[in-house]
Amino acid sequence: MRLVLAVLALALSPGLAPAAETRVSYLAGGSVYLEAGRLDGLGEGDTLTVLRDGAAIARLRVTYLSSRRASCDTLAVSLLPKIGDRVRFIARAAARADSLGAVATRDSLAAGDTASGPGGKASSRLMAADSGAVVVRRPPPLRGRIGAQYLSTSGTAGTTFSQPALDLRIDGTNVAGTQVDLAADVRGRRSSWTGAGGQTSTDRQARVYRSTLSMHDASGRRRLTVGRQSAAALSPVSLFDGALAEIGGERWSAGAFSGAQPWPATLQPSRAIVEYGGFMGLRRRDGARRRWQVDLGGVSSYQLGQPNRDFIFTQGLYQDSRFTVSGTQEADIARGWKRALGEPSFALTSSFASARLQVTRRLAWRAGFDNRRNVRLYRDRLTPESDFDDRYRIGAWSGASLDAWRHLRLDGDYRTRGGAPRDRSHTWSGSAEAYRVGPWNPRIRMRVSQYRSDATASDLVSLGLALEPWGGVRVEATGGTRSTTDVASGLDERVRWQDVDLDVALLRRWYLNGSWEQDRGGLESTRQGSAGLSWRF
Repeated sequence: MRLVLAVLALALSPGLAPAAETRVSYLAGGSVYLEAGRLDGLGEGDTLTVLRDGAAIARLRVTYLSSRRASCDTLAVSLLPKIGDRVRFIARAAARADSLGAVATRDSLAAGDTASGPGGKASSRLMAADSGAVVVRRPPPLRGRIGAQYLSTSGTAGTTFSQPALDLRIDGTNVAGTQVDLAADVRGRRSSWTGAGGQTSTDRQARVYRSTLSMHDASGRRRLTVGRQSAAALSPVSLFDGALAEIGGERWSAGAFSGAQPWPATLQPSRAIVEYGGFMGLRRRDGARRRWQVDLGGVSSYQLGQPNRDFIFTQGLYQDSRFTVSGTQEADIARGWKRALGEPSFALTSSFASARLQVTRRLAWRAGFDNRRNVRLYRDRLTPESDFDDRYRIGAWSGASLDAWRHLRLDGDYRTRGGAPRDRSHTWSGSAEAYRVGPWNPRIRMRVSQYRSDATASDLVSLGLALEPWGGVRVEATGGTRSTTDVASGLDERVRWQDVDLDVALLRRWYLNGSWEQDRGGLESTRQGSAGLSWRF
């Protein structure tokens, strides 16, 4: 009967398809996995929107489906999706009737409702759901991941390295019905080395990237967070161990913090650098298509009781359906021993800006500037390509991406850096990617990059092939060459690498991954293998 009512409700308003939402559950290469599938109203080829803080950051296209899971390609990205991001889509009618019928049955039984007539509560729920409301499966109060990994490396000189590891990530909202949230990201590892001469060493270490407890009011506008944390409004501060108090309204926010920086290499607690500061921000959102935000703050830090750094910062964001621009500017204020050494009392020190414009449906343009002195990049894996990009990131850049045809994407950018003669450099990169060109959803990617300065010349060429022979299974092979030449001495270092990656989604919440990599060249050739198994809840 309830299924019949669901179908009748859909028929009464056939032109109004409800928006549905799900979450990003896993990332593998260019594929994004979702916690929704065919029974939730998705179909192959559907276009979806990824949301963060209410704003669209990416578009996806469904490539493979199971009953409750989907694998998607990325079509356009202003910010990279991450696990937990919301994804909105238009549910297809046939599957929507089934899911609405199931929801009505569950809700009606729980509330003691009946659906014997068109005025029943279940019927009115179905009508509300089909009149444009968002159909969302309520997420559990605790979400997270438990994983185990093993890494092994060996070199031609007889060196070996092994590292078993465990990790735990938890995010909880309104835990146990209280106005308390919690978050944790803890990773433990045991590392063992064997040198060329047979000497061995072992290191055990647990790194805490995040561990917070947040108390807030019912509206979430007043919040106190304690523990290891980072805050979007305090991006120049990075990680700190301490407390952050925030208060805000619909269009404004303010906060203050105090804490200590952990040791950069080990992330162990430390009191060597203690810092405090505050911020205030203004924001506005015109519907879901346009928003802007501006934050202004100041930070003062002390190292072993002596003034270390005092700076103010401002950061801003503007975003609409086609254009996104964001930036951060820091300015140092010298006092104490810095002023005595002749440093200027006020100096602009660290700048970062990026912009992206969706010129047409197929063409996107981007540009930016980066002169930050130090950037902490928390990467789970380093590759020759990521090392190239991180090492030569400083400068101003401009680039574009073009969906040239249905299955071909072209991308290119140019970066330049000025300053003293030995600091001047030019970098360009170009890539082409063919995707979904046959059975098993093959994705072929080629990249060519070149860096030139008065001191160094570096070139990189890579080629990759990814296949998805079944839904939830992805295999990718990549190979390439990178050469670096010291201009003054003429010494050349050339590295060639090949790697294979495997990602498998098992059932609904288990994920298996493995990789193998071989590097030849440099001071020593190495082989590396890794495997991991994780459960998401």
